[in-house]
Amino acid sequence: MLKESEGRFFNLADHAPILIWMSGLDKGCFYFNRPWLDFTGRTLQQEEGNGWAEGVHPDDFQRCLDTYVQAFDARQPFTMEYRLRNAAGEYRWLLDNGIPHFTSDGKFLGYIGSCVDINDRHEARLRIEKSEWQYRNLVESINNTILRWKPTGEIIFINQYGQDFFGFTEAEIVGKSVMETIVSRISSSGENLETLVKDICDNPDKYEYNENENIKKNGDRVWVAWKNKPIFDAQGNLVEVLATGTDITDRKLSEDKLRQREIELTETQKLAKLGRWKFELPSGKIDWSEEMYEVFGWDPQSPVTYENATAVIVPGDRQRHQDVVDKVLETGETQGFTFRFFRCDGTEGWIWTRIEAVHHPNGEVVGLQGVAMDVSAQKRAEAELEKLNEELEQRVLERTQALAKSEERLYQVNEQLQQRLEELKRRNKEMEVLSTLSDYLQSCVVVPDACASVAALAPPFFPNTAGTIFLFDSAANYFEMVKSWGNVTCSQTVFNRLDCWALRRGQAHWVGEQQHDLFCNHLNSQCLPKESLCIPLIAQAETIGLFNLCSDQAGSINPEQQQLAKAIAEQISLAIANIKLRERLENESSRDPLTGLFNRRYLKQFLMQEISRARRHNHAIGVIMADIDHFKQFNDQLGHDAGDHVLKIIARILQSTIRGSDIACRYGGEEMIIVLPQTPMVDTFVKAEQLRTAIDGMQVEYKGKYLQSLTVSFGVACYPNQGKTMEAIIEAADLALYRAKAAGRNRVLMAN
Repeated sequence: MLKESEGRFFNLADHAPILIWMSGLDKGCFYFNRPWLDFTGRTLQQEEGNGWAEGVHPDDFQRCLDTYVQAFDARQPFTMEYRLRNAAGEYRWLLDNGIPHFTSDGKFLGYIGSCVDINDRHEARLRIEKSEWQYRNLVESINNTILRWKPTGEIIFINQYGQDFFGFTEAEIVGKSVMETIVSRISSSGENLETLVKDICDNPDKYEYNENENIKKNGDRVWVAWKNKPIFDAQGNLVEVLATGTDITDRKLSEDKLRQREIELTETQKLAKLGRWKFELPSGKIDWSEEMYEVFGWDPQSPVTYENATAVIVPGDRQRHQDVVDKVLETGETQGFTFRFFRCDGTEGWIWTRIEAVHHPNGEVVGLQGVAMDVSAQKRAEAELEKLNEELEQRVLERTQALAKSEERLYQVNEQLQQRLEELKRRNKEMEVLSTLSDYLQSCVVVPDACASVAALAPPFFPNTAGTIFLFDSAANYFEMVKSWGNVTCSQTVFNRLDCWALRRGQAHWVGEQQHDLFCNHLNSQCLPKESLCIPLIAQAETIGLFNLCSDQAGSINPEQQQLAKAIAEQISLAIANIKLRERLENESSRDPLTGLFNRRYLKQFLMQEISRARRHNHAIGVIMADIDHFKQFNDQLGHDAGDHVLKIIARILQSTIRGSDIACRYGGEEMIIVLPQTPMVDTFVKAEQLRTAIDGMQVEYKGKYLQSLTVSFGVACYPNQGKTMEAIIEAADLALYRAKAAGRNRVLMAN
């Protein structure tokens, strides 16, 4: 029965219209039906095992093998397409379906497969794909919008050009209604576009071509010419509309501009009363515009002929008119001329006309046409203008003669204005210098800087001139040079008040070479200048210095420069007075008024700065705390004046003994502190001992009597040995001073 069953199966398989194969557990094929063998033209022995794979196309082999092996290992059905070589040597596409084969009890036996020749279907699919690709490539490459939309208005396709043109992406527009995207409900002119779209859907044949306004995503309005093709199904129902759109916005705008220009031209023609006419030679017919009738004053209903049109020309101009007409007819060249005519009321007027030839397509002149305009008013104006010109020429002649007389006076005035302008420029430049100098002087904090600012800014305004600034020393009662500029030093460096006429008189003193005897005595007698100017520097009624200019060239210090020098001297005086006032105020704020030593506030500021500097550079700072022994006795026995006298004596000793980088301060009462930057403990102790010895060995006289022995006790501390803060160092020095007092006074002790 099994053999009969197998026989029936193989018989059925050999007569089946499909290719059948079977494989065993080793994945090799052991059976192929007759249609397979007929297709390949090979024997069963050639195909058995993996022999059949020799006919698989090389490009499909690996894919085919991978699909078969993966399905076989997983015991899963598979379907694949591949090309197999037939008996004629041609490769044909097959659709292969493989199914795993099991016994009734579930034992796996192998695979049974069937193949169908799908070569024709596959090639048809390729042709369809190629056609679709060509169609899409054409649609996407054309520079027009391709749009497909349903009768409901829903957009189902738009090409890339259309997306770019309207500004939508495919996702933003496909599936949306045209009314929601590229068509506004109401156009700019008020047309209901929603009704238009509905009418296109209802009557597509009526709108094979239409132009309407569309809208872009950004709101811009554009005009598009649409060519619509309705697509119907087999029953004749409208399925969709295929529309091709061309941007005609520029054309529409040009048409609008052209219509507007035509309207403007017509209005301009009416406003200017510019008429047009046309004359046909064969018929003798003349066509006039409305404006021509108005020019001649004729009734628009009356006929116009060449004879009655030329009859109104003034006889003296008729021949000239005929000559122009003949020339246009002969040469075809456009001519323009003016002639006189009579209106219907008998008045004479002037008309300008431009005549051109009308040509037949063969080149023959068949008529005339042109424009005409009443220029009577212009001619009258020209006549009046000519008369006016004659009168004007006479008046111009008279005015020219009068103008010639006034030119010389105008030239003189111009010269004066030019000189005044140059003077104003110079004055303006001087004011700029004074302003700049004022800014610099206000920024100076010491007198030398103020004098240097003057020396840097003033020389350009005093050419060929040397300058000097002197300051008065009230303690020595003389004037001393502090700054000079120029090639010549005309004055002594030190002199007294009587050597200068300006200081004697309290005002500026200028001397030229003609007043040789009036030169000041402080000028160098060996090289006296040709000119000299001395200006006292006075502030708050006090003479604080002298400003001197001198030159070895006559005329260098003119009156204008003298005035500028006085202004500069005034600024120098104010600046120096302000600086000295500021210095005095700063000195009073930082020094003890009795002893002249620095006060406690300045001590704190100075010591904190020195500690910061010592911390950066790893330096030591010596601090000496001093206290006058038995100071209370001086006050009790001799009075406070004697105590103040002693404090002043001690302060002078301290100030005369310390270095320029050291400071001495009055800490409070009879206590004083000396700060010695960059000084270690040992050197600080030596300095304190020197001070103690100097004070112990001196005799102090007060009101003709010598005071009893004067001694001072000292405590010495050092940064950073006794601390790294101002308070710690002063406290350490104070404790050392306290121990020196307790040990018997008049001694120096170092802090622990």
